[in-house]
Amino acid sequence: MTVKGKRAYIPPEAEGIIITRALEYPRLKRTPLAEKLQKELQSKKYDVPEIEVLERKISKYRQRVTADPQDKPWSTATLDNYPIPPEALSSVLQAWVYTQEKMDGMFTIRHAKWVSRLYAAIKDIRELTRLASSYATSELIGEISKKTTFNSSPLDLQLYALTKVELRGSSVKFASQQELVGVRVIGQKVRPYSTAPEKFVVCGLGENPSPSKSQLPERAW
Repeated sequence: MTVKGKRAYIPPEAEGIIITRALEYPRLKRTPLAEKLQKELQSKKYDVPEIEVLERKISKYRQRVTADPQDKPWSTATLDNYPIPPEALSSVLQAWVYTQEKMDGMFTIRHAKWVSRLYAAIKDIRELTRLASSYATSELIGEISKKTTFNSSPLDLQLYALTKVELRGSSVKFASQQELVGVRVIGQKVRPYSTAPEKFVVCGLGENPSPSKSQLPERAW
């Protein structure tokens, strides 16, 4: 039974959803965003905080982000203070353009950092940009939330699938944002700095293991 009001319990997974939406929609006013969050939390069977509670949380997380230089827009002018490997620049530029044209979002210094770390493993710019964005968001959630810590293991499983490494007839299920925030993969806890669990849900890793669009994390709205 979900609880509505000030006494609503907000677990780490729900807190992560609030943070993610606050960062995904920086231009959306607090009240409409809080109303959308109430519907999303209720649909996922979480307790539902009051509008005022959600508005305060939205403001708090947005203010924390604006204070971190890593979450400022990226350009080549930022390379003096936030350098990337020269060989990664082409991929970063393509991801920068893709984000603005196809994802309708802001490409930050943090995003560029993750693209520069992953570009050698993923050649497809669409997949590279989206996965780097997931890494950047999850890292940011870990930094600004007191309830969650950044553990890249669920995303590493997605990276593993994208690099077309066979798992002897099994494959990695692509985690939802809720699973990423809660550090859960297919109902199992992933131990930090450990290998992946032995049991996976088969989703078609074979001759062409690259994920389809439907397998990639989607926006809630």
